[in-house]
Amino acid sequence: MLLTKKQLKDMEFNKFYAIYREPGAGKTYTARNLILPYCKEQGWKVLFLTHRNTLKAQIKYDLEDFIKENPDTITVMNYQAIESLVRKLDVEAVKKYLNYQFIICDEAHYFVSDAWNKQSHLSISFLRYSSAIKLFLTGTPKPLENLNKMLDIGIFDTPNRAIHNLDELLFFKNIETFDKHFDSLLKSKNNKALFFYGNGNHAWNDVENKYKNSAFICSETHELGEHRNKEELNHIVENTKFNSKVLCTTSTLEAGINIEDDNVKLVASIRPYSVHGIVQQFARIRNSKIIGAVVEPHYQAITSWKADAEKELELINHIKNSCGVSEYMKINRLNFNSENCPAWITAKIDFNEAFVTFSFEINELYIMKLKDTIWQCEFIIEHGYLKLLSQYYKGVKVVDVDKQLTNTKLIEYLECLSGVKMFDEEQKHFIVTLMEDYKFRSKDKRKKLGLKRINDILNDKDIRFKIENPRTRINGKQTRYWSVTKNNTVVYIQPCANLSQNETAMENSKKENLLVKEETKNKMPFKELIKAHEFMKVQEVTESNEEEDEEVELQIVKDPFTGRLEVFNEKTQQWEKYVEAEWANGVKVEPKIYIVPNSPLLKRSSKSSALEAMLGSVI
Repeated sequence: MLLTKKQLKDMEFNKFYAIYREPGAGKTYTARNLILPYCKEQGWKVLFLTHRNTLKAQIKYDLEDFIKENPDTITVMNYQAIESLVRKLDVEAVKKYLNYQFIICDEAHYFVSDAWNKQSHLSISFLRYSSAIKLFLTGTPKPLENLNKMLDIGIFDTPNRAIHNLDELLFFKNIETFDKHFDSLLKSKNNKALFFYGNGNHAWNDVENKYKNSAFICSETHELGEHRNKEELNHIVENTKFNSKVLCTTSTLEAGINIEDDNVKLVASIRPYSVHGIVQQFARIRNSKIIGAVVEPHYQAITSWKADAEKELELINHIKNSCGVSEYMKINRLNFNSENCPAWITAKIDFNEAFVTFSFEINELYIMKLKDTIWQCEFIIEHGYLKLLSQYYKGVKVVDVDKQLTNTKLIEYLECLSGVKMFDEEQKHFIVTLMEDYKFRSKDKRKKLGLKRINDILNDKDIRFKIENPRTRINGKQTRYWSVTKNNTVVYIQPCANLSQNETAMENSKKENLLVKEETKNKMPFKELIKAHEFMKVQEVTESNEEEDEEVELQIVKDPFTGRLEVFNEKTQQWEKYVEAEWANGVKVEPKIYIVPNSPLLKRSSKSSALEAMLGSVI
């Protein structure tokens, strides 16, 4: 249970509470086995609200026995049904639901995540007028951060990110790589897959043209609603399983629906709109571990979502600080119930007066939605989709498949070049290949990709290759070339006190080898011992492989009056006389000044100190 009976008893009327736990933690179980029996004891009526018809159907199926025994105790309905009554100003119907004593708001992230529908705020208005105990349930509470403060919600629990159903989490940049990677998995006879699509048309197209034995699921109101597989949907609700090998669906199955089928090995989110939706999608599979896969949205789409949200937020702030909502609607001839009315405009409806009052205001939930979109997009642009989603899953192996494949190809390419001497033309071709095929980039766009930068990138990618820059002689002339070599550097780490048996054996072996060397050294003749000594060995001088500094051009002009050469000193930001010997690689060589310490002055004497000592002595 996610709630104790004492916590339940301590809840107060006209207040908001929340259980925010990871999907699958048992929120619905707690409602069915603790909250509903308690409300029945108290003689209270319970309103159970959901956000999707599929979820409503499954809740009714799960609570079937309780509903049959207590038909007057519980009502299960969608938020949208309440919102429709409020929008129609059906006062009597709305007041009927205001008389319930306990309201369970399942998948409560709906209020912000679906704020684009121009009516989720009406559910919040209804809940504010209700004097019931209101309990929010969701596994993805991140969008509700500001709403928690606005409604002063008492939170009982928060998600435990270490509890999940993922074996591994894979990321893909393009759908072709995704298809190749999972081709063998999908060909296996018993394996099944569940694919969520950000675009319903893509889902329907894949069912029609790509996947055999597949089914398409969407909402009844979707533009492709006539093509949805109703039999498969009913089978999921009643049996928590699907018959097809690949189930392609929109967000209609995203939350609340449970699928208990050990044959489902893969759940993929293809071009998703929100990271919160992905968390819900992976959690649809219960009682078994799965592979979670994400085909990331295009970078252009992410930047476009961010720009659109910022533009809309800017307009809202402008309306707030200038003419106001009602004036804006008059100027633009907008009707609240028409399609052209923007989602950030909401109706303020007051049911407490003798007559219903109706006015317009800014939809704060929609502003929360815009800010959440901007936050997600900014994080993805700066850190990547992989880093954003991996925060929701602790202890999971996370793989960027496209990056892994690119690195494998790069290693193969470098191995082919091993031992090849690359001179000017070959170096240019090598740099172009790295930039075009492997996305190598210079830190400074104004400079070309250099040797040091290439080696830094290889090191960052943890690729054990290095580009060296040795010298060779061609026709008696010394010249440099590039050479690809394997980086076999071994770092010796001094062992700690607690060693394993293998490590102890290795240490003892090293000590024995040292003792043998020492004994051999002591038995050597003196002449040979001298020859073997370190100072008699010829020290090999290795040439530096580091990239030579690029020649910096100086700004040198001729003074038209004096005829002498003037140079611009970047350090002092002044023009001065140019003397070639004073400059090296674009920098003025400062003369070294040696300071000689002061020595004490000697006392001058006409007599020698020896003579004075003799005359002063006692004879």
